Amino acid sequence: MAILSSFDGSEREVYIGWIEAANGIGLLFGPLIGAFLYSLGGYRAPFFTFAGIYLIFYPCIIASLYSYNRQKKDIDERLGKNKSHESEKKEEVRVSALVKHPRFLFGLFS
Repeated sequence: MAILSSFDGSEREVYIGWIEAANGIGLLFGPLIGAFLYSLGGYRAPFFTFAGIYLIFYPCIIASLYSYNRQKKDIDERLGKNKSHESEKKEEVRVSALVKHPRFLFGLFS
């Protein structure tokens, strides 16, 4: 979810929807797949299977993120947005301000 902060407003909403849909599908099918793998290979089978899947897809994810960042940089240069993000003013978040919000406290303790 932290990566989504770099997207524009309309893009961000679309990608939040995709991430929430993927989360819901994972919550629905994850226990079913885990139970199936457990019945096939015992306690360790789900862990080793998903560790193998993650190791296979990790390079693919890194490559796709690298190409996306390179494409975004090329587009920004063509549009004349070659200023770095460091020049933009960013508001600093203080812990004392976060503690005052009930939603933050509820999320922290839940």
